[in-house]
Amino acid sequence: MRTSRDTQPLSDALFTCLSLHSTLTPRSTRRPARNLPALESLDVNTNTQEPKIMFTAEEQPLITGSDDDVAEFVDCDRCMIVDWRGTEQETADDVIRFLPQGALTYEESFPDDDDTVAIRLRYRDREDSFSLPFQPQNNFRVLLRVWRLLQPDYDIKLFRCTDGSDTHGLLLRPTDWWTEYRSKHPEQYQKVFRDVSDLTKSWELDEPPKPDAPKTKPWWRFW
Repeated sequence: MRTSRDTQPLSDALFTCLSLHSTLTPRSTRRPARNLPALESLDVNTNTQEPKIMFTAEEQPLITGSDDDVAEFVDCDRCMIVDWRGTEQETADDVIRFLPQGALTYEESFPDDDDTVAIRLRYRDREDSFSLPFQPQNNFRVLLRVWRLLQPDYDIKLFRCTDGSDTHGLLLRPTDWWTEYRSKHPEQYQKVFRDVSDLTKSWELDEPPKPDAPKTKPWWRFW
Protein backbone atom coordinates (compact mmCIF):
# COMPACT_ATOMS: atom_id res chain seq x y z
CA MET A 1 0.00 0.00 0.00
CA ARG A 2 1.27 3.46 -0.84
CA THR A 3 2.42 5.86 1.80
CA SER A 4 3.39 9.48 1.66
CA ARG A 5 6.99 8.41 1.07
CA ASP A 6 6.02 7.10 -2.37
CA THR A 7 4.46 10.33 -3.53
CA GLN A 8 5.73 13.21 -5.60
CA PRO A 9 5.90 16.83 -4.37
CA LEU A 10 2.62 18.73 -4.45
CA SER A 11 2.08 21.77 -6.62
CA ASP A 12 1.83 25.14 -4.87
CA ALA A 13 -1.94 25.20 -5.41
CA LEU A 14 -2.39 21.71 -3.97
CA PHE A 15 -0.12 22.48 -1.04
CA THR A 16 -2.34 25.45 -0.18
CA CYS A 17 -5.43 23.27 -0.37
CA LEU A 18 -3.81 20.54 1.71
CA SER A 19 -3.15 23.02 4.49
CA LEU A 20 -6.82 23.98 4.42
CA HIS A 21 -8.05 20.39 4.33
CA SER A 22 -5.69 18.88 6.85
CA THR A 23 -7.35 16.80 9.50
CA LEU A 24 -5.67 19.12 12.00
CA THR A 25 -7.51 22.11 10.54
CA PRO A 26 -11.05 22.89 11.77
CA ARG A 27 -13.68 22.56 9.05
CA SER A 28 -14.83 26.10 9.75
CA THR A 29 -11.66 27.43 8.09
CA ARG A 30 -12.51 25.94 4.70
CA ARG A 31 -13.61 28.34 2.04
CA PRO A 32 -17.18 27.73 0.79
CA ALA A 33 -17.55 26.28 -2.68
CA ARG A 34 -19.77 27.59 -5.40
CA ASN A 35 -22.70 25.16 -5.46
CA LEU A 36 -23.51 23.65 -8.84
CA PRO A 37 -26.94 24.44 -10.27
CA ALA A 38 -29.71 21.95 -9.66
CA LEU A 39 -30.23 19.68 -12.67
CA GLU A 40 -33.69 21.05 -13.33
CA SER A 41 -32.35 24.61 -13.44
CA LEU A 42 -29.98 24.01 -16.37
CA ASP A 43 -30.87 25.77 -19.62
CA VAL A 44 -32.68 23.49 -22.07
CA ASN A 45 -32.60 23.51 -25.86
CA THR A 46 -36.28 23.77 -26.77
CA ASN A 47 -35.73 21.91 -30.06
CA THR A 48 -34.12 18.81 -28.60
CA GLN A 49 -35.07 19.12 -24.91
CA GLU A 50 -31.42 18.52 -24.10
CA PRO A 51 -29.51 20.72 -21.65
CA LYS A 52 -27.44 23.50 -23.24
CA ILE A 53 -24.06 23.30 -21.56
CA MET A 54 -22.33 26.65 -21.23
CA PHE A 55 -18.72 26.48 -20.12
CA THR A 56 -17.85 29.39 -17.86
CA ALA A 57 -14.85 31.67 -18.19
CA GLU A 58 -13.47 30.07 -15.03
CA GLU A 59 -13.57 26.66 -16.73
CA GLN A 60 -11.54 27.76 -19.78
CA PRO A 61 -8.28 26.21 -18.45
CA LEU A 62 -10.00 22.82 -18.73
CA ILE A 63 -10.75 23.48 -22.41
CA THR A 64 -7.73 25.29 -23.83
CA GLY A 65 -5.31 25.59 -20.92
CA SER A 66 -1.77 24.33 -20.63
CA ASP A 67 -0.65 21.84 -18.01
CA ASP A 68 0.28 24.73 -15.74
CA ASP A 69 -3.14 26.36 -16.26
CA VAL A 70 -4.90 23.13 -15.29
CA ALA A 71 -2.70 22.69 -12.21
CA GLU A 72 -3.55 26.25 -11.19
CA PHE A 73 -7.25 25.46 -11.63
CA VAL A 74 -7.05 22.68 -9.05
CA ASP A 75 -7.93 24.81 -6.05
CA CYS A 76 -10.26 24.39 -3.07
CA ASP A 77 -12.67 27.01 -4.43
CA ARG A 78 -13.23 25.11 -7.66
CA CYS A 79 -12.55 21.44 -6.95
CA MET A 80 -12.74 18.71 -4.38
CA ILE A 81 -9.41 18.15 -2.64
CA VAL A 82 -9.15 14.75 -0.95
CA ASP A 83 -6.11 13.77 1.07
CA TRP A 84 -5.45 10.17 2.06
CA ARG A 85 -5.21 11.26 5.69
CA GLY A 86 -8.71 12.79 5.61
CA THR A 87 -11.74 11.31 7.36
CA GLU A 88 -14.86 9.83 5.85
CA GLN A 89 -16.89 12.80 7.10
CA GLU A 90 -14.52 15.37 5.61
CA THR A 91 -14.61 13.69 2.22
CA ALA A 92 -18.41 13.52 2.19
CA ASP A 93 -18.56 17.18 3.22
CA ASP A 94 -16.31 18.07 0.30
CA VAL A 95 -18.80 16.47 -2.10
CA ILE A 96 -21.79 18.07 -0.37
CA ARG A 97 -20.47 21.61 -0.76
CA PHE A 98 -20.48 21.25 -4.57
CA LEU A 99 -24.11 20.05 -4.73
CA PRO A 100 -27.39 21.92 -4.36
CA GLN A 101 -28.22 22.43 -0.70
CA GLY A 102 -29.77 19.36 0.89
CA ALA A 103 -29.22 17.12 -2.14
CA LEU A 104 -26.83 14.75 -0.31
CA THR A 105 -26.71 13.86 3.37
CA TYR A 106 -24.14 11.84 5.28
CA GLU A 107 -24.56 10.11 8.63
CA GLU A 108 -22.07 8.00 10.52
CA SER A 109 -22.14 6.06 13.76
CA PHE A 110 -19.73 3.87 15.69
CA PRO A 111 -21.36 0.73 17.10
CA ASP A 112 -20.26 -0.04 20.63
CA ASP A 113 -17.51 -2.65 20.95
CA ASP A 114 -17.18 -2.82 17.18
CA ASP A 115 -14.17 -1.75 15.14
CA THR A 116 -16.30 -0.40 12.31
CA VAL A 117 -17.92 2.79 11.16
CA ALA A 118 -21.53 2.57 9.98
CA ILE A 119 -22.39 5.02 7.20
CA ARG A 120 -25.67 6.10 5.68
CA LEU A 121 -25.80 8.18 2.50
CA ARG A 122 -28.92 9.72 1.05
CA TYR A 123 -29.19 11.47 -2.32
CA ARG A 124 -32.68 12.63 -3.19
CA ASP A 125 -34.82 9.47 -3.02
CA ARG A 126 -31.91 7.01 -3.03
CA GLU A 127 -30.00 5.62 -0.05
CA ASP A 128 -26.86 3.60 0.52
CA SER A 129 -26.03 2.13 3.93
CA PHE A 130 -22.85 0.19 4.65
CA SER A 131 -20.18 -0.47 7.25
CA LEU A 132 -16.41 -0.29 6.95
CA PRO A 133 -13.74 -1.68 9.25
CA PHE A 134 -11.33 0.94 10.53
CA GLN A 135 -8.51 0.99 7.99
CA PRO A 136 -6.46 3.52 6.03
CA GLN A 137 -8.01 5.25 2.99
CA ASN A 138 -11.61 4.67 4.05
CA ASN A 139 -12.31 8.21 2.86
CA PHE A 140 -11.60 7.08 -0.72
CA ARG A 141 -13.96 4.14 -0.25
CA VAL A 142 -16.68 6.52 0.89
CA LEU A 143 -15.95 8.79 -2.07
CA LEU A 144 -16.52 5.91 -4.50
CA ARG A 145 -19.82 4.99 -2.80
CA VAL A 146 -20.95 8.60 -3.08
CA TRP A 147 -19.90 8.70 -6.74
CA ARG A 148 -22.03 5.66 -7.54
CA LEU A 149 -25.00 7.07 -5.63
CA LEU A 150 -24.91 10.36 -7.55
CA GLN A 151 -25.11 8.67 -10.94
CA PRO A 152 -26.62 9.18 -13.42
CA ASP A 153 -27.15 12.81 -12.37
CA TYR A 154 -23.56 13.73 -11.56
CA ASP A 155 -20.11 12.37 -12.27
CA ILE A 156 -16.74 12.90 -10.59
CA LYS A 157 -13.41 12.82 -12.42
CA LEU A 158 -9.85 12.73 -11.14
CA PHE A 159 -7.27 15.30 -12.26
CA ARG A 160 -4.28 13.57 -13.83
CA CYS A 161 -1.97 16.30 -12.55
CA THR A 162 -2.54 14.98 -9.03
CA ASP A 163 -1.45 11.43 -9.91
CA GLY A 164 1.27 10.16 -7.64
CA SER A 165 0.34 12.62 -4.91
CA ASP A 166 -1.13 11.85 -1.51
CA THR A 167 -3.68 14.61 -2.19
CA HIS A 168 -6.04 14.29 -5.15
CA GLY A 169 -7.99 16.96 -6.99
CA LEU A 170 -11.40 15.94 -8.31
CA LEU A 171 -14.08 17.72 -10.32
CA LEU A 172 -17.80 17.16 -9.78
CA ARG A 173 -20.16 18.23 -12.55
CA PRO A 174 -23.57 17.16 -13.94
CA THR A 175 -23.28 14.19 -16.28
CA ASP A 176 -24.54 16.30 -19.19
CA TRP A 177 -21.63 18.69 -18.62
CA TRP A 178 -19.17 15.81 -18.87
CA THR A 179 -20.86 14.46 -22.02
CA GLU A 180 -20.61 17.84 -23.72
CA TYR A 181 -17.03 18.40 -22.58
CA ARG A 182 -15.83 14.99 -23.72
CA SER A 183 -17.66 15.33 -27.04
CA LYS A 184 -16.30 18.79 -27.91
CA HIS A 185 -12.82 18.47 -26.39
CA PRO A 186 -11.87 14.77 -26.44
CA GLU A 187 -8.10 15.27 -26.49
CA GLN A 188 -8.17 17.75 -23.63
CA TYR A 189 -10.45 15.46 -21.67
CA GLN A 190 -8.03 12.56 -22.02
CA LYS A 191 -5.07 14.78 -21.09
CA VAL A 192 -6.68 16.33 -18.01
CA PHE A 193 -8.88 13.66 -16.42
CA ARG A 194 -9.01 10.05 -15.29
CA ASP A 195 -11.93 8.00 -14.02
CA VAL A 196 -12.39 8.30 -10.27
CA SER A 197 -12.66 4.51 -10.12
CA ASP A 198 -8.90 4.41 -10.81
CA LEU A 199 -8.45 5.22 -7.13
CA THR A 200 -9.30 1.58 -6.40
CA LYS A 201 -6.10 0.37 -8.05
CA SER A 202 -3.96 3.34 -7.01
CA TRP A 203 -4.73 2.84 -3.32
CA GLU A 204 -5.44 -0.93 -3.36
CA LEU A 205 -8.93 -0.29 -2.01
CA ASP A 206 -10.22 -3.74 -2.93
CA GLU A 207 -7.51 -5.49 -0.94
CA PRO A 208 -8.60 -7.04 2.40
CA PRO A 209 -7.32 -5.23 5.50
CA LYS A 210 -3.89 -6.41 6.56
CA PRO A 211 -3.71 -7.89 10.08
CA ASP A 212 -1.03 -5.42 11.12
CA ALA A 213 -2.62 -2.39 9.42
CA PRO A 214 -3.17 0.57 11.77
CA LYS A 215 -6.77 1.21 12.73
CA THR A 216 -7.78 4.74 11.92
CA LYS A 217 -10.38 5.39 14.56
CA PRO A 218 -11.36 8.99 15.30
CA TRP A 219 -9.01 10.32 17.98
CA TRP A 220 -11.84 10.67 20.51
CA ARG A 221 -12.66 6.94 20.25
CA PHE A 222 -9.42 6.07 22.04
CA TRP A 223 -10.42 7.82 25.27
